[in-house]
Amino acid sequence: MMAVGVLLPELAWNLDFFLRLFTGIDLLGMDATGYMFASQLTPWFKALSLFHVFLPVVLVWLVSRLGYDPRALPAQSLLTWVLLAVCYLFTDPERNLNWVFGIGGLPQTWMPGPLFLLLLMAAYPLCIFVPTHFLLQTAFRAR
Repeated sequence: MMAVGVLLPELAWNLDFFLRLFTGIDLLGMDATGYMFASQLTPWFKALSLFHVFLPVVLVWLVSRLGYDPRALPAQSLLTWVLLAVCYLFTDPERNLNWVFGIGGLPQTWMPGPLFLLLLMAAYPLCIFVPTHFLLQTAFRAR
């Protein structure tokens, strides 16, 4: 499930981080890795965040060893829908956890909040989970 849910975003994080580290270019434009270059953060905090570098490797290794279970797609989608609904209902728009109030830092204002949430609930599976599912299903044997 976690490979379906986070493999592509983690690869994007790594691409953004290493491109910014070596060239200074912020590829994603959403400051996804900007905190890693902030001077006010301690080296210890930055070192903890390096799990992003190793997580895709560990996920691919685990799926290669254990096989890919296609039930990961519906299970990850269901988990994400519950998580997004909980974040929308029980967190402040200023915190914008999991971008349930708008893409990036600020809440969006161009459509009703519940409609934005429904679109987000469709976008995560369609844009992230389904492509990852097909990639993993093609690359690795079934469990």
